[in-house]
Amino acid sequence: MHPNIKVAASIAAVIVIAVVGYNLLPGSSGIGGFGPAPTPVVTPAPTASPSPSPTPTPFPCEQATPCAGDLTAGHHRTSAFQPAVGYDVPVNWTNPRDKTNAYVLHAPSAPDHYIALYSHVAIPAQDTSCKVTRKTGVGNGVADWVNFLTKHPGLHATTPQSLTVGGYPAVRVTFTVAATWTQTCPNSVGPAVVDITNDATVPAYKEMVDDQTTSLTIVGVPGQTVLIEVQTGGSADQDAVWNMVKPVIDTMTFTPAS
Repeated sequence: MHPNIKVAASIAAVIVIAVVGYNLLPGSSGIGGFGPAPTPVVTPAPTASPSPSPTPTPFPCEQATPCAGDLTAGHHRTSAFQPAVGYDVPVNWTNPRDKTNAYVLHAPSAPDHYIALYSHVAIPAQDTSCKVTRKTGVGNGVADWVNFLTKHPGLHATTPQSLTVGGYPAVRVTFTVAATWTQTCPNSVGPAVVDITNDATVPAYKEMVDDQTTSLTIVGVPGQTVLIEVQTGGSADQDAVWNMVKPVIDTMTFTPAS
């Protein structure tokens, strides 16, 4: 055989042996096979964590006292105030204060316009420095309060109006500071008159009227005179404010202490 033919035959034999040997290797898939494709690894998508719910802002009760805060439309009752009072409000009213002797309701359209109920009250006397004591020689009934408000030299009062609140006799007096009154009090807006204090031997608080129009409805609840104060703030129309809050006052009921 020609030497070149021998070399070609040898090379061909080597190639055949190599191919056969490769196909006999474990995992082969036949001539020209590359084995099974690798199983793809699936990486799960990260789960999104829910955003934390915002913490609701507590209602800012006044004077660090408990209160009901935002009120739903319908019937409500005082919690701490005595005598206990039930009442109805429309939507968006709030209760920012509920103490044994003071309860406040704010109208939705004008926070300066409010209803404040006071019990355990006394007729005040103020000196030239606006220090307050209980007025001596007077009682605490409806007639006593009407006499005080209509005859105080620092107040200009309207004619008293008789009405009924919660089934009890009441009188409403509307007043402003008299033009001739010059005495001021700390933090007052111009001249001021203290119109309410409490019945402690040494009064612990005082309410005053300065630049606003105020009405007090004195209710003769048995065993406890209750004052319902309505303030307008500044020069607002007292009649318009009264017409707004009166439907709430008309629903009030009182539970006298037994």
